[in-house]
Amino acid sequence: MPLDTYANLKVEISEHLDRDDLTDRIDTFIDIAEAAHRDEVRFREILVRSPITLSDGDRTEPLPADFAQVKYIRFENPWTGFQAKKYLPKLVQVTEDELTDMARADTGHPKFFCIEEQIEFEIEADQDYTGELLYYKTMTPLSDSNTSNELLVRAGDLYLYRSLLASAPFLMNDERVQTWGGLYEQALSRVNKSERLNRRSGPQVARVKGV
Repeated sequence: MPLDTYANLKVEISEHLDRDDLTDRIDTFIDIAEAAHRDEVRFREILVRSPITLSDGDRTEPLPADFAQVKYIRFENPWTGFQAKKYLPKLVQVTEDELTDMARADTGHPKFFCIEEQIEFEIEADQDYTGELLYYKTMTPLSDSNTSNELLVRAGDLYLYRSLLASAPFLMNDERVQTWGGLYEQALSRVNKSERLNRRSGPQVARVKGV
């Protein structure tokens, strides 16, 4: 059965478990899998490019409602001139403690940021800065009304094996748990490795030594 819908996924989980007493818990197993996916799974279909503006005098910006993890933030270069670049260098992400240490009671163009409940920069903006935020979004959870999402289309086996792993406390020393864990790690590595390769992809140019 193809793992292309919420209903098919639940049927497949039920058949793998082969336990009638766990049927009512399958929705919970899927919820647990989705919580793990938010932290573990990254692929280009859930990348979102969003405009961002840091207004004059501000040092914080709210996060998008579907934010999961930042890839980069960059602002357009407000200064024009000979050979001026379109963008300032990409901002460097640091921890909250590191940002606190480098914070200045001054204004200027930001170079560092951290993410907690919002995006915070190390300095107040000395003018309006516009640019873009590239981030991984959270996926809409599966349900009877939302029967599919980007991950189920891309790698339904990730859903299957992570949901099966969530059943482990009810299976005691079932040897299948170890098998499911291995299959999940393989599927997770495949998807995340594909994303890393896509980031590095480009035309391959043969170079002759000495040229």
